[in-house]
Amino acid sequence: MERIHKWNKEDTILNLYYVKYGLKGLSMKDEAELSECAIGASKASLTMQSSNIKYALGEEGNLTDFSSLQEETVNFYNKFPQEDLRQICLKILDKRDYVANRDKVMKIKKDKERKKAEEQKVELIQKQREDALRAKGLDPSRFKLKSSK
Repeated sequence: MERIHKWNKEDTILNLYYVKYGLKGLSMKDEAELSECAIGASKASLTMQSSNIKYALGEEGNLTDFSSLQEETVNFYNKFPQEDLRQICLKILDKRDYVANRDKVMKIKKDKERKKAEEQKVELIQKQREDALRAKGLDPSRFKLKSSK
């Protein structure tokens, strides 16, 4: 998803869980599903936010410009046992209807892939047509294709 996402407290809680425990118990296959379907941000944004969370947790070698929201979330929710934090995350995901969001995102991705494949097919046919005209000693730019629409 190529848009700017404004991270909120719930996004940050999901990110804290992800940084600490990965996707264990959240029924997501990868971080792309977490970022795009659950949070609504790009995978790159999740990576940067995760680096800030890691720094707020005291890990060295990460981004050092965490926000007050990230700091407050880490300070409060880092004390929760894993299962309690997981339950909070599951409630957030349920409220956001993560499954429906995932289905929508997957449909959008499949539609984009199909459209790209169709465009590549048209380009290949056009190239083959131009090559055939050139093989006959003709200039392809002098022949226009009739629109099929």
